[in-house]
Amino acid sequence: MPANQFEENHDAVRCVDGYNLTMTGNNIDDHLGNGVVLDNFYGSLITGNMIEQSNGIGIILDRGCYGVTVSGNTLSFNQSGGMDLLSANSITISGNTMQSNLTFGCRIATDVSHVTVAANTFSNAFVTPDEFQREADGGIVLEEPSDILIMGNSFVRPGQSSRVSANTARGVKVFQNNSVRLTDLP
Repeated sequence: MPANQFEENHDAVRCVDGYNLTMTGNNIDDHLGNGVVLDNFYGSLITGNMIEQSNGIGIILDRGCYGVTVSGNTLSFNQSGGMDLLSANSITISGNTMQSNLTFGCRIATDVSHVTVAANTFSNAFVTPDEFQREADGGIVLEEPSDILIMGNSFVRPGQSSRVSANTARGVKVFQNNSVRLTDLP
């Protein structure tokens, strides 16, 4: 599914009960709901997309998604968050820019497992070195997942510390080469 323009729909793309989606180079903008929703999907690649200004969440993986790579996307100004892993395992999230997503940059929910989050940038809208357009809480939130690896990410948020926060996560490895202050980790 390459090089499409989706604008001002409810959810831009919703894929249910399938596999082998390759979604590359799409412009997903100004949606009333969410940007991309994968529901019971596996063996898929979401790469090189611009997903912004959804009233919901930029990307959602739900109902047992597995073997999905989300890489090289820009997720910006989404009202409810950048990326939400609700029910997923064996997921790679790498090289994405998550900018000014109001609630979180990436949330990994209860019972999600075997996820790598590496080399992403979580930031606010940059205007000049002293000015940012919009405050957002764009960090990583872990809600009781297991076997999570977080490394090499950049967190840019003026005036407050961006964070990786966790609530009783198991098997979480957070390497100190993240540019972040860690809070609430077990």
